[in-house]
Amino acid sequence: AGNLDNRITINSNDEIREVADAFNEMADNLNKTYTDLVKRTEELYSNNKELHNINIELEASYGQLGATVTQLNESDAQLRRKNSELKTLNRISNTLASTMDLNNMLTIVVDQVTEITEALTCTIRLINDKNPYRLELKAFKGVNTEMYNRSTIDIREDAIGKAVEKGSTYILDFDNEKYPHSYFERLNKEYNAKCIVFTPIMVKSKVIGVLSIALKQIPNDELIEFIDSLTNSIAISADNAKAYETLKKSYLNTVKSLVSVVEAKDEYTESHSIRVAKYASFLASELKYPKSFVEDIWVAGVLHDIGKIGISDSILNKTGTLTKEEYDIIKQHPDIAYKIASKIGLGENILKAIKHHHERCDGRGYPDMIKGDEIPIMASIISVADAFDAITSNRPYRKSRSMKQGIDEIVLHRGTQFNLIVVDTMEKAFRTKQDILKKIYNNEEIEFF
Repeated sequence: AGNLDNRITINSNDEIREVADAFNEMADNLNKTYTDLVKRTEELYSNNKELHNINIELEASYGQLGATVTQLNESDAQLRRKNSELKTLNRISNTLASTMDLNNMLTIVVDQVTEITEALTCTIRLINDKNPYRLELKAFKGVNTEMYNRSTIDIREDAIGKAVEKGSTYILDFDNEKYPHSYFERLNKEYNAKCIVFTPIMVKSKVIGVLSIALKQIPNDELIEFIDSLTNSIAISADNAKAYETLKKSYLNTVKSLVSVVEAKDEYTESHSIRVAKYASFLASELKYPKSFVEDIWVAGVLHDIGKIGISDSILNKTGTLTKEEYDIIKQHPDIAYKIASKIGLGENILKAIKHHHERCDGRGYPDMIKGDEIPIMASIISVADAFDAITSNRPYRKSRSMKQGIDEIVLHRGTQFNLIVVDTMEKAFRTKQDILKKIYNNEEIEFF
């Protein structure tokens, strides 16, 4: 840069003096401007340095803020996971509390566990009541189900036994241990399965079963904790369901004992009530009624003739035609049965089925002469079952007839004595499932629930 302090000195008063003065004035202005520029440059530099320091501080703050946001996001994600797990546990707990049907209960559980854990497979096996070394498959959900080993497992010969032995979760890592079955080798190769998590289902420190899930990754502590909580709920509900099943069997055996008293009075009706209960349960199942209905109609079927305990043996076993007075006495047995059954705390639907199983669609039945839709469907089913067994069994007044003749007789009175839908169901069953009807006819064991 040039020297802006230089000046021109002229002593004359002519035009050259004027030029020199103008030059000197311009030099003064340039010098002042230059000085101002230097000062402003220094200020800008200082400000820039300050801004640079502020920027460094901001960048550090942004870094801290980013870390805080990341932590918040992670915390939020963790809270969401926990919330989702709690909702799932609550949903499963509500499901478990809503039913005493153990098989149905466990099927629902494996469906929901598979969904929430994204498991490739989920199974529940329970220890056999008679052999503590055997685990029986109760519920299964997963891929390639046709390949899975559904047979009973001996805990002494399978990796699942380690969870039973330890009484705590055992993780079988495919990278370090051999596959317990070729099915899991296929899961590893085709779906990148990494492990199986075996979690014992325990009641009062006793292992009653094992929940198993196959995963694509080794589970973290949170997932293991979630599964542990889930198996606790399963254990309580499974124990309650088993207790209920034991109580129900005891109850049904008591019902059978009551009926044996009646059948002892009438030699021709031996096992009649049990067969009626089986026919009625079968028809109810064919009509797609729920399990609870099928259980109730079984009880109603077994007890439908209990009122005959109040009828004279001479009338029950009479070989000839009944007089009007005797028939009127016979017709009292549904009311007597209703009164007896109402004393043992049975549901109203069972009581009504017992009372009205001799009503007719045309209103000519007894004891109340109700008709059509006024007759409870449970009573209508038992009516068909009762008549069919009576026709195909020996009676004091006639020999038994064939199953085909029994069906023909039922169909003949379709819509007058018997419910249309129930008769149609019975006729179809005779054509398509005659083997089941024959088992009942021959007093063979058969289960409907």
